[in-house]
Amino acid sequence: MAAKAGSDRRQRFETAFAYGLFNSMKRWTESFALSLSVQQVIATVGAMLLGIAVVDILGLIVAAFTKNIHPAGNIVDRMVDLWFVRVGGDGPYFVGPILAAFFLGSWSRKRFGFKAGAYVWIIPTSYMLLNMLRWHSWGSIPWWRALWDDFFSSDCGNSGCFYEFFVTGPFYTSLAYTIGWLVKRQTKHRPEVFPVDPSTPNPL
Repeated sequence: MAAKAGSDRRQRFETAFAYGLFNSMKRWTESFALSLSVQQVIATVGAMLLGIAVVDILGLIVAAFTKNIHPAGNIVDRMVDLWFVRVGGDGPYFVGPILAAFFLGSWSRKRFGFKAGAYVWIIPTSYMLLNMLRWHSWGSIPWWRALWDDFFSSDCGNSGCFYEFFVTGPFYTSLAYTIGWLVKRQTKHRPEVFPVDPSTPNPL
């Protein structure tokens, strides 16, 4: 009788342990998926919007103060003609969104408890590779030239630069986000170096 009661208790304990372990893994998976989804949006849409907005605001400020130097056109025309606006907020460079993504990746290291920031590059990279594999040229233009023009060149007029903004740009920003996350992680775990007191005797 006692042996049967002990067996029942052990079985209940094993069942409760398995149930608790399953629930813990389920909560962890759901939380990781949520963290990855949120950071995915931040690393792509958020970084693109933030980077372009910052560059455009700086461009408007510079254009407002250069009215006498470049009187032709309105303030928006002068802003668009600025070299750092073309390089920072436009394709194929996307310098502003890339820097914004790096900053957001470093910032997110303390805000999210999961390591999902190290994996946000996977979906944009896979999406870009899929588009590149499905790409085809038009007319007499070689396949590689059409691919380069529409994804990585300023001569992307044939596609309206659609693929640079919605494929290549998020690919760049997701990589920059992950790099920023990893750099912050490395600096956080860097061992602290204490200065050596010259009066301390050398044990050797």
